[in-house]
Amino acid sequence: MDAATSGPYDMRELPAVSCRSWLVADATTGEVLCSSNMQDSVQVASLCKVMSAYVVLREASNDPELLKLMVPVSVRASSTKGTTANLRYKERWTVLDLLYGMMLPSGNDAATALAEFLGPRFPPPCPSYGAQYDLRLGLPHRTKFDRYDAVARFVAEMNRTAEKLEMYSTNYANPHGLSHPLQCSTAADVLMLSLMSVKAFPLFSLIVRTTTHRATTFHAATGMKRQLLWTNTNKLLWSLEHQYLGIKTGITGAAGGCLVSMLNLRMSGKRIMVVILGSKNQSFRFIDTELLVAAFEQSNDVTRCAAAPSTLLVNTEIAS
Repeated sequence: MDAATSGPYDMRELPAVSCRSWLVADATTGEVLCSSNMQDSVQVASLCKVMSAYVVLREASNDPELLKLMVPVSVRASSTKGTTANLRYKERWTVLDLLYGMMLPSGNDAATALAEFLGPRFPPPCPSYGAQYDLRLGLPHRTKFDRYDAVARFVAEMNRTAEKLEMYSTNYANPHGLSHPLQCSTAADVLMLSLMSVKAFPLFSLIVRTTTHRATTFHAATGMKRQLLWTNTNKLLWSLEHQYLGIKTGITGAAGGCLVSMLNLRMSGKRIMVVILGSKNQSFRFIDTELLVAAFEQSNDVTRCAAAPSTLLVNTEIAS
């Protein structure tokens, strides 16, 4: 990690963290108070699910009944690799429960199920997407890409939404965040999306700060019911040091440990957001966050950490 940006705050007072890039921002104004490599393009693992949730909640804001609709679990969804909400083929879950299943245990299966269900609502990606995929990977033009596939449509909508939110350094390749060479974002873009999600959708804030959620499903073929208890992967929600309000965890081999946290500082009560990308491992994403939060909490004036070259005021007035 390179040195943090210069400014009136003595950056040498900040702790050594393991992550590749990070930032600390005022969660009320969007002002970046301090950062390192916040514009570096990297993979962000399951932080992609914040955009998946944003798209779903935006649709639900226009159609409140959407959250009650039952979503059938396909073979594709139930067999999605990685972290899971433990969905089973032919089960039916409400859209609302799948949001919890995607954001708490970080279920890749839940993200796929939502993408399959909502994808047909959106236009397909541009016809040249397959060729662009080949070109950017340096491959011969042979990709078989079904632009009318439901998940492809959902991902295309994720990218269209990122562009509307001026997240110009972000590209999504799937709805869950599994490693992909075309999937990338920056700490600055992750901050933008997180702030917009909190501002636009009260339900988003409720979901991400929930520690556990119990949900009931039934099997379409047998009619048998099954109940699951999902636990949030964000261990900081149980912290006694500060009032952590959650947002999202993520980890893959390519991305390292990732974490977006919103919290109220214990002493000052100031609400901040911390973005950690590329931590050493799963545990260090929490350690890095706590080290940075402690450094700011111990400062007499958190705003002294703002440095002119790195200060960014996120435009939270962008239309969703």
